[in-house]
Amino acid sequence: MSTNNSRELLVTASNSTVGAPMSAAHTGFATTQRLVALSFETIRVVLDDGAQNARALLTTQNPQETASLSGALSNAAADRAVACSRSVFEIA
Repeated sequence: MSTNNSRELLVTASNSTVGAPMSAAHTGFATTQRLVALSFETIRVVLDDGAQNARALLTTQNPQETASLSGALSNAAADRAVACSRSVFEIA
């Protein structure tokens, strides 16, 4: 009887000892996976937006139009940067 209790205690202790690091590793991998996915999505959006913005700037007819469009594009980029930062903080 004492041997069974000792074995049960050993199994329980072993499961606890292995379970906590495995849970932490799982959480770490899941977080990393989400951050990598966010990074790739951010890169895709930045490249797409950069190409569209370059095309838009090339079609401007005068310096005032270029300055106006440049300011609008900068504001949009800042908004996207803030949104990306929020996403990182939500994941982390």
